[in-house]
This record gives sequence, C-alpha cells and structure tokens, in this order.
Amino acid sequence: MTSIYGILLGGSSRSRELLGDTTTVFLVHRWEVDERDEAGYPTGAHGEPVIGCVLAERPDATDVVALLKLATSQEQLERWTQTPIGANLTGTAFAATKRYNDDE
Repeated sequence: MTSIYGILLGGSSRSRELLGDTTTVFLVHRWEVDERDEAGYPTGAHGEPVIGCVLAERPDATDVVALLKLATSQEQLERWTQTPIGANLTGTAFAATKRYNDDE
C-alpha cells in the first residue's frame, strides 16, 4: 500500500472533531491508497491524522507561509510525523501537541 502525506490547516469540522474547538490547527495526515484503476492511478484512499499542532492564538502569517513552503515534499511531511510532542516541526515555529496512532 502506498502512503501519501498531506497537511490540513485551520479549523475544519474534522480538525475540531479530532482536537476540540481551537483557534488554529495544523494536522499532518497519512493517506493510504485503497484502490487503483487499470492504469495504476489511485481511485480510492483513506486517511487519518498522524500528528497535530494546536495553537491557542492565531499564528503570524509569515510563520504560516514558512510552514507551507516547507510542506511541499512527501519526505518533509513524513519527517514531521516523527516529531516528539513538545518539539517544533523542523524549520517551523509550530510545536507538535498531539500524536495519533493505531491504539487510539
């Protein structure tokens, strides 16, 4: 199965469901491809959060832009999923506050 990582920003209903009503949330998700068509292209997938950053206050726009500029490679997103709770995601101003795993 192929893993694809992505980042979710803001206060979506899914992020509020996972982390509660917060000002700003960043979640790194891992998506697993479930189905492919005859040519091998993904046609179905499921995803779950791996790590989250919850901020009590709205972040500075330059910090958000810096995060988004770094979040362009699968390798970087996968490295962020290994961030210890309380430590900043490498190269950003945002600390990991919650880890998700198969045991939850």
